[in-house]
Amino acid sequence: MVRFRMFRISTGQFAILSTEAPKGEIEITTNMELKHTNDGSAVQVNATFSFNENEQQVMILETSCEFAMHPDDLQTLTKDGKVVIPKSVIDYFIAQTVGTARGILHCKTEGTPFNGIIIPPLNVTNMFKEDMIIDLSDK
Repeated sequence: MVRFRMFRISTGQFAILSTEAPKGEIEITTNMELKHTNDGSAVQVNATFSFNENEQQVMILETSCEFAMHPDDLQTLTKDGKVVIPKSVIDYFIAQTVGTARGILHCKTEGTPFNGIIIPPLNVTNMFKEDMIIDLSDK
């Protein structure tokens, strides 16, 4: 396993777009985006969650978590001018970001009728199919 630390959490956007709490089924649309530093030492996971009822957006949450890899482990991931971050590590970063988003959502809706809306368990292993390859010669 690659050693890392989460060093930054950001809430890019949070908005409740309805005056009333939903009464029916909530559909959640999730989007994940990965970014990295030029040297491959850090990865940012940007997550957007859109909460919809009857095709009307009720709430939106955008958050990002940034992860720095231990220098010794980064060195073992670097070969032939490329950093290869295993898919399993990316999956873990995404899972940590989803968990963080759940906490942010709870804090932002606490004491409101929207507090019953949660981010359900997500199968993050299907979100990205391959290792992340960072070509250091492109920088």
